[in-house]
Amino acid sequence: MLVPSVRTALPHIARLIARARSENILVVYADENLGEWRSRRKEIMEKTLTGKNAELVEPVLPHGDSLFVARARHSIFYRTPMSYLLSQSGAEHVVLRGQVTEQAG
Repeated sequence: MLVPSVRTALPHIARLIARARSENILVVYADENLGEWRSRRKEIMEKTLTGKNAELVEPVLPHGDSLFVARARHSIFYRTPMSYLLSQSGAEHVVLRGQVTEQAG
């Protein structure tokens, strides 16, 4: 089960996000659309927070001004606008960080 490793990594992920925000570094969230093709960020977050292990998501939820890209497949770069978004933002470096849990099930 992945939950124990997420519990270990979560404080580090939260600190990384907080530091990026404090330094005005672009933070982009990506999440599965959970098979809900009409879902938007709000619906995806609500569904995640009502699932198992929601406490593993709450510390790293997007703020209201955070960018969010929904993905339907294995990679945030596969058939999503992520590459375009990064090129338009002028990003020169990308730090990828994430977690895989079973909280949405």
